[in-house]
Amino acid sequence: AEVPLVYNPALNIQKDAVDLLADHAGQVLHYNISVQNTGNVTLTGITVTDPNADPGSIVLVPGPATADNELDVGETWFYTATH
Repeated sequence: AEVPLVYNPALNIQKDAVDLLADHAGQVLHYNISVQNTGNVTLTGITVTDPNADPGSIVLVPGPATADNELDVGETWFYTATH
């Protein structure tokens, strides 16, 4: 008998500050955000939000992996953001 595939969607998300020191008020801080598909199924409709990021500042870095709009198993997408 065939064993049914059990879908297990999962993500590993990491946010790293590019600017390690804010030394004055109003300074813009830059972040890199990586989103890796650690599950066993391709994901679509990915939206990254961060309540600390400036509205509209989260941008997907285009590349070969993002061209099909599918976050494949093991694939990582990269984003930039500011605060």
